[in-house]
Amino acid sequence: MSKNEQKEAKKGKNSKKNGKKEEKVEKMSQENEEKLGEIEENLEKILEKIEIEEKKTPEQLEAARIVKEAKLAAKKAEEYKKLDEQIEEHVKVFQDPNVDFHGKMQQLIDIPANIKHALLDKKRSERLFSAIPLEMFETAFDPANERYATSRPVLIHVISFIVQCTSPEVHKKFKPVMANIVASVAPRDNKAEMNTVVYNDMTTIVCTWADERGDGKCIYDLLRHLTTHFNAQKMNLEVGQFLLCVRMLIQKVYMIAPIERPESFDNRMWTIGILSIVRRLLQERPEKFTKDLRQLLWDVISSMTRVAGIGWFNIDKSFAKLVIQLNHTEMQLALIDAHNPDVLQFNRNLRILET
Repeated sequence: MSKNEQKEAKKGKNSKKNGKKEEKVEKMSQENEEKLGEIEENLEKILEKIEIEEKKTPEQLEAARIVKEAKLAAKKAEEYKKLDEQIEEHVKVFQDPNVDFHGKMQQLIDIPANIKHALLDKKRSERLFSAIPLEMFETAFDPANERYATSRPVLIHVISFIVQCTSPEVHKKFKPVMANIVASVAPRDNKAEMNTVVYNDMTTIVCTWADERGDGKCIYDLLRHLTTHFNAQKMNLEVGQFLLCVRMLIQKVYMIAPIERPESFDNRMWTIGILSIVRRLLQERPEKFTKDLRQLLWDVISSMTRVAGIGWFNIDKSFAKLVIQLNHTEMQLALIDAHNPDVLQFNRNLRILET
């Protein structure tokens, strides 16, 4: 093929390419015009509605409001009717001796998906959750029984609803499984997927149920599992959830300490785990966190000092130096506005140094 023929062929190819581009641009232009037309049409309808509303008399507006409220009330009543029917279906299955264990377990696992929790008041919660046989949780969380291992996070979520929505009588019924539930969330070699939601639910459960002598072990074990999980997150650490969970559990340790035997205090691993995470957060310049997150961070440091004593700082001398330096910075930040100083923040961080 001669050079002229090659040029002609190349021109032909370019011409086809340009033609396709023009077709594409034309198609996009048509689509944009259609979308613009739809927007204009919708805008006209909205303006018409506004014009109609402006022309309505006060009596018409009041009548429209009453009709709207009646429709919403009817919709809500229908939702409650459906919820009550669902609750009765679940209760019937839980109490029916002819339904096998697997059938009851499936009904229990389906609760978060089937029951609309936003509508669950205390009376309905009592009716639903008190009907669950204790045997179901005992079997599901039995360490020797791995059949329901992958369903445990869902069951933990159900139990978190039980501790938040039911009476102490219902709590007492299910509390015997607390130790096995805590053991089930150990991150190592766990068949179920452990995530922050699970540890958040577990914190709620343990902080509600741990109120007797001997319950401290469950708190210490959960602190170990929780700090192992959050340490593994590294750069993806969910800071807020970690600080909230740890603060709640440490405060619970402080509350239950007077009724526990001093020798039962078990600080293996979790104190070091918390220290390593807190040190990492402090090294990342805590001033880039929100004010609420910084407050949580210093609450955790203060609580840990009260529980573990000055020995907590002796684990890592460089950590103690870092805390003192950054705590001084926090107090300076609290006083940066001479006309409106943050007295609460200043006093909180001053107490940490005094400790």
